[in-house]
Amino acid sequence: MSNVEQQAEVPSQVATVLPTGAGHTQAIVKSLEGDISEIKTSINAIRDNRHTDFVYFISIFAAGFLIMAGLFGFGFFRLDDKFEKLADKLNDKIEKLSTAGIRSETKLEDLLQRIPPAITPAPKR
Repeated sequence: MSNVEQQAEVPSQVATVLPTGAGHTQAIVKSLEGDISEIKTSINAIRDNRHTDFVYFISIFAAGFLIMAGLFGFGFFRLDDKFEKLADKLNDKIEKLSTAGIRSETKLEDLLQRIPPAITPAPKR
């Protein structure tokens, strides 16, 4: 058979149905049922894949968030330790400075006690 003859042939399912009316529509729907079921299965497969892709995306986002939170926490505790060490050093320096200040004050007081009072000259009239 040639191409023209194959195209001119009417399918056997539609051959007994009148070309107009509800019967014709029903025959067309029946001939498309296989395609419709195939489309439904492909749509369901796409939905399943979309759901798994969504869950995959959300799980990657959650894992990235947890990793970032862990890194920030680790960095915070390291900085906190450094600040504590720095505060300890500053407290030590403040204590040394305060003891040095107390020593210098006592030395000055001792010096003031050793120096005799200055004699003021009598006022001239």
